[in-house]
Amino acid sequence: MTGSVALRRASEAETASTPSLRLPLIVGVLLGHALLAWLMSQNELVATLHALATFAAGMVLALRGSQKQAAYAVAYIAGAEVLWRMTGANIFWEYGKYATVAILGVALLRSRSTRIPRLALLYFVFLLPSVVLTIAQFPLGEAREQISFNLSGPLALFVCVWFFSSLELKEHEFERMVTGFGGPAAGIATLALVGILRANGIRWVADSSVAASGGFGPNQVSSALALGVLLIFLLLLFERVSTSKQLLFGLLGVWLLAQSALTFSRGGFVTTAVASIAALLHALFIPERRRKALVLALGSVAIAAFLLFPYLDQVTGGALAERYSDTDLTNRGTLMRDDVRIFLENPFTGVGPGVAGRYRTIRAAAHTEFTRLLAEHGFLGAGAILLLAELALRAYSRPGQTATGRALVAALTLWAFAYMMHSAMRLVDTAFAFGLVFAALVHETEQSRGK
Repeated sequence: MTGSVALRRASEAETASTPSLRLPLIVGVLLGHALLAWLMSQNELVATLHALATFAAGMVLALRGSQKQAAYAVAYIAGAEVLWRMTGANIFWEYGKYATVAILGVALLRSRSTRIPRLALLYFVFLLPSVVLTIAQFPLGEAREQISFNLSGPLALFVCVWFFSSLELKEHEFERMVTGFGGPAAGIATLALVGILRANGIRWVADSSVAASGGFGPNQVSSALALGVLLIFLLLLFERVSTSKQLLFGLLGVWLLAQSALTFSRGGFVTTAVASIAALLHALFIPERRRKALVLALGSVAIAAFLLFPYLDQVTGGALAERYSDTDLTNRGTLMRDDVRIFLENPFTGVGPGVAGRYRTIRAAAHTEFTRLLAEHGFLGAGAILLLAELALRAYSRPGQTATGRALVAALTLWAFAYMMHSAMRLVDTAFAFGLVFAALVHETEQSRGK
């Protein structure tokens, strides 16, 4: 029996014994994480123990050969990574990415899945030769940090693509994944709200707000919350959930969106908006989805344009509208131009991961992953970009792909690529979202019709 077949049969067995989550349990998960986040913010030890316990639980599930539950654990880690950073958990910065790699790596070994997606492997391999340049230009300790900071994201992406390529997720399983991500996301939103209430009068200006981000980086907080909004939107659009669950997830989505907007970091909102529009456009061409798509589109626009954002704009004294009408890229344009210049000066090898910061006009880490790949990896970096595009195209057009599957691929790919445009690969969310593209996200009715 091949690894892929074994994995698929294990997934089918798990599916048969995995019912849909009950509403009280989902409510408990969300409220419990709101309280947990507050406790974590009060005591660094609680935050640290939570991070360690999450990894330990994920490893146990992976060692037991529980493929679906390993996937749920990774979804939870994707939601919790920013929460750990916000609360000062005593873990290394890239903990979430390496925890994801370790859990999925063990799950793959337990499943004996030897079918490695060659394009994904080649994408990561292309980034390795220039590591020599980094080692040559930095002391060993600093070189290790630079390599880890810049390549842990691509490593996680490769492993996520490998793992999810052999996984099939049904409707209720996608709901579990959204709930797993949503719990920590609710915790992040809680700390952001507490930060606003404790600020005793935030001076709202047309710039990202640390106070409204729970005292942490607005870009990361905004993006984590926005991915939660997108996952909820996809769940409501494509999966069958009860009316009570629709209401609960809808309220959660509005809350996450509000907190994301109040960070005044535009990347998260814009990224999710683009991805959601892509999903809606696909849904309009699916007969059984068209009505729901129209209702959800009109409802979302009405809530956002006529209720949520006017209220938030009033609360911020008009600063919110000013912020989102500003087209300035906050130095990202300068960094991108510098990266292109560095690539043209070093086209064959690039300058090495983390080295480009020495040659930029602004001494800062890259915010755009695609130009970073060019500057630091040269032609091989350009090849890595093309491989990512090819992977996305193959996922979209793979044999047996349903219309719903194509919509999910389009939305999640756009989210991942748009995030890489404004925040490189700061979060494991990028690898998780892009990896999820390769899972067989099937709808039972469409699957039956296809057969």
